[in-house]
Amino acid sequence: MKSWTKDCLNNHDECTRDNYIPKRLIDLGNNDQPLRLILTSEDERFSNEQDIPRYLALSYCWGPPDTTHRPLKTKMRSLRSRMRSIRIAGVPRTIADSFQVARVLGYQFIWVDSL
Repeated sequence: MKSWTKDCLNNHDECTRDNYIPKRLIDLGNNDQPLRLILTSEDERFSNEQDIPRYLALSYCWGPPDTTHRPLKTKMRSLRSRMRSIRIAGVPRTIADSFQVARVLGYQFIWVDSL
């Protein structure tokens, strides 16, 4: 996957990114920092349009509506809590796996449509 990504970004004009920055990203942290949701407009790492950090994106099928198992979504009442930390045990496996893949590929940030 690393070589595919590198080839795509280095050799395909259609794969180069524009300067679009989502309003929210998940900072994958490191060994000393927890995963957490960030607001890119408030994060200095995203203030310089010439040096915007790279991020991966996960968009997936949330599954059929189910009243017993609702999809994980960030809403106003959960926003501040997720900005402090996101527990891996509290997210669906698809999302947790995407965090691991992003880390292995060397990304610090990931955008997840539901978060």
